[in-house]
Amino acid sequence: MTVAHVSSTAHVVGTGSRRAADGHVNGSFEKFKVGQRLDMSVLQQIEEQQYLVSMAGGQHVVDSLVPLNVGARVRAVVVSVGDRLELKYLSSDSEPAAVPDETSPGPSLLDTLQARYKVALDSDQHDSLEQAVSRAADPTSMALGGLFLAKSGHPVAEEGLQALYVAQRVDGNAANRSSAAGDVTQLVQSAAEGDDSASAALAEMLGNAFTDDGGGDLSRWLLNIQNEGSVAYRYGTLPVMVAGQLVELDLVHFQQRPTASTTTQIRRLVMTFDTQTLGPLQVEARALDNRLIITFTGQTAEAATELSAYSGEVRQLASRLGWNVEGVGYEYGSEGRAARQIIDHVLSAGSVDMEF
Repeated sequence: MTVAHVSSTAHVVGTGSRRAADGHVNGSFEKFKVGQRLDMSVLQQIEEQQYLVSMAGGQHVVDSLVPLNVGARVRAVVVSVGDRLELKYLSSDSEPAAVPDETSPGPSLLDTLQARYKVALDSDQHDSLEQAVSRAADPTSMALGGLFLAKSGHPVAEEGLQALYVAQRVDGNAANRSSAAGDVTQLVQSAAEGDDSASAALAEMLGNAFTDDGGGDLSRWLLNIQNEGSVAYRYGTLPVMVAGQLVELDLVHFQQRPTASTTTQIRRLVMTFDTQTLGPLQVEARALDNRLIITFTGQTAEAATELSAYSGEVRQLASRLGWNVEGVGYEYGSEGRAARQIIDHVLSAGSVDMEF
């Protein structure tokens, strides 16, 4: 659910919004905090998925994929605060109570994911993967890794399953690469101060994360095999030293393949890493030409709130690197490591609607 101010536009905040001279949307969502629960009353349906609601002492336009009934009281939770306010739908007073059917067992996790992504498994593959899923501490990562192998035409075997399982797990990257780690503390500081050579060095370091062969890492080899879709992708890892601490960056880069009809290319970079104070974090940057939208995701509402205090510094650094920053958002939730992005992308190809 995406919220816009009535005073700014009757559409979702984005290309149709009225912005001030500095690029910000008129109005402010600064009073809202990630994790805050909100009640809203649906006043009017404007379009098929767009509603006028009363919320937090004002009227707002909400775009919602969940159908809302006029007059209903809707409960939601704030998951992102930035130039847009993103809400997660929780419930509505107008919903009938669901009656669970306890007489018949529901489909297994593997069966549910297999149906969602339309991946064919023979009986032997299904049975062996079902057993691996039942033994895994993180069943979803194990199931998705097995379906990825099957869809990519690789054997659903123990070696590949374990490699992809570890690559997706927040606690799975235990390799000690301190000897190969470069200290980026001074580079980041110099780049923030406008040093072009430092900016170039950071860009080169990130590029090397994708060109390095990974030392025979099976998960890296599997995740870099391309499909025939319109988007190319690369997966890499980069150990760096930040303020004397080893940080292992997992990186995924998506880029629209050029065609005769496209004049611009959309790019997306996803980076995941662990921190001592905020826990696992994900940074996503979406770029079209020199326009950039950055989203930070922490595992808790507290982490997202603490990250949001640095919004000004993030904008300033990105601007000094030559980007026109259109938005910086903060969310929370368990996203896993960057490898999951490629697995989801490959599984979704040809089976569900995808958003690049």
